[in-house]
Amino acid sequence: MAVAGCLFIFNFKIIIYTLVFFIIWTFFIIIGKPEIITLQNQWQKNYSLSQDYIYEISAVNIIVGSSMATRMDNDFLPNNYYNLSFGGGGVLTGLEIIKRSKKTPSNIYLEVNNIFKEKDSDLIARLFYPVLWKIKKYVPSLKAKYQPINIFLSYLKSTFGKSHEEHINEQKNDKIYEMNIIKHIINYEKIVLDCDKELSELKKLVQYFEEKDTKIIFFEMPIDEKLIKTKKVTLQREIINTHFVNDWIPLPNNRKYVTSDGIHLLYKSAYLYSKIFISEAEKLYDI
Repeated sequence: MAVAGCLFIFNFKIIIYTLVFFIIWTFFIIIGKPEIITLQNQWQKNYSLSQDYIYEISAVNIIVGSSMATRMDNDFLPNNYYNLSFGGGGVLTGLEIIKRSKKTPSNIYLEVNNIFKEKDSDLIARLFYPVLWKIKKYVPSLKAKYQPINIFLSYLKSTFGKSHEEHINEQKNDKIYEMNIIKHIINYEKIVLDCDKELSELKKLVQYFEEKDTKIIFFEMPIDEKLIKTKKVTLQREIINTHFVNDWIPLPNNRKYVTSDGIHLLYKSAYLYSKIFISEAEKLYDI
C-alpha cells in the first residue's frame, strides 16, 4: 500500500508539473508571439500551413496547388493573398480544407500542373478532429508550429540562415537538373490520366464555391520549356478547358523562368513569377 501511495503521489506531481509547464508555455506563445520560419519536415509544414489558414488567416484570395505552387512563398504575396499549396499534395486537399473551415474567399486560384492529385484524407481528418480542432483556436500552444523544437530551429535559421539577397543569387545545379529533367520528360510523356474520380470531386467543389459567389480561376506554374508540350501538360489543360468555363491567369512565358529540376522554380524565378501572378490577377478582377 505504501508503494502504491508513493507511486500515486509521484504520478500526481508529474501531472501537476506538466500542467504548469503547459500553462507557462501557452502564455509564452500568446505574449511572445514567436515567429516560426521553418518546420521539421514537409508534412508538418503542410499541417501547420493549414492550421494557420483555419485559425488565423482572413485573406480573400487563396491559392491552392502542389509543391510547384508552394514556390510562391507567402512572404512574396500581399496580405490579401494566402498560398494554401502543399508539398506532395494538391488542389483537392486545399479546396476541402477551405470548405470545412467555413470560409468563403472572394477568389480561389487553382494550380493546374498537378490538379488531379488525390486528396489527402489523412491530413484533413487530423486537421478537423472532432472538438479538438476548435479548441486549438483558443489554445495556440496546441498548434503544430509551436512545438519547442520549431521555435529553436526558427531562431537558428533567422540568425544563421541565408538572406533574401543570398537566395536570389542561388544558381541551378546542372547535375541535379539534368538528372531530373530526363526523368520528368519520360514520366510526362508516358502518363495515363485516370482521373474520373478526382475530376468528379473537383467539379463538386468548384460548384460549391461558385454557389457562394467565389470566383474560381485556373493557372499554370512555369515549368521547363522541354515539358510544356508533353502529353501530361497538354492533356490536363484540355480536360480543364473541356469541363470548366472559368477564367485563367495568362499562361506563363516558361522561357523566362529557371527551375531546379524541371518543375520547381528556383527562388529568384519564384519571386519574380509571384509578382507577375499578382499583377495578372489584379488585371483580371481589378482587385
